[in-house]
Amino acid sequence: MINWRMSSQSISIRLHEVTILKEHRFEGMSNPSDMSLLYVIQTMDGSKGTLLASYGANADNAIHSFMKAIPESNIQNDYIVTPNADDQKL
Repeated sequence: MINWRMSSQSISIRLHEVTILKEHRFEGMSNPSDMSLLYVIQTMDGSKGTLLASYGANADNAIHSFMKAIPESNIQNDYIVTPNADDQKL
């Protein structure tokens, strides 16, 4: 379980309660190691939101461990866009 602060409230979310709708990786223009991951997520109660996580040396390992542990059945692969994907496929 992970505790997240969303707007003005704190909530606790379990792995099976989260669906990843979309994921995109951003790389820094001048420094390829300056990366972030943007997740579009939805919880079982229908709440939707985004999570921006740093990636690389400054990453928060707790966030990445949680996101990697989300069951495969809760990942909408149709919406995952690779950094080099054609924008027309969005």
